Amino acid sequence: ELATELRQAAIRIPARIARAAGKRSSPAGSPRAWDRSRAAALRLDYLLLLARDLGWLAPAECGALRRRVAAVEKLLATGTRRGNADGHP
Repeated sequence: ELATELRQAAIRIPARIARAAGKRSSPAGSPRAWDRSRAAALRLDYLLLLARDLGWLAPAECGALRRRVAAVEKLLATGTRRGNADGHP
């Protein structure tokens, strides 16, 4: 179900960051975890578009949610760059 997919994609973003923070002593965490979190954000964005196209989400609401996802994705991109700059794989 699409609602379940949306919830799971939204939950994966912070869950993967938390998992990486628990495994690494670096403040930047694991760059792979940042990349996976970004992938979850991109998936969430796609699912929002799908919900809109199917008529399950109003266009205005979809736009507002996508802007929030884009802001999170931008932060995740910054985290990935920081992790790579710190010399982590």
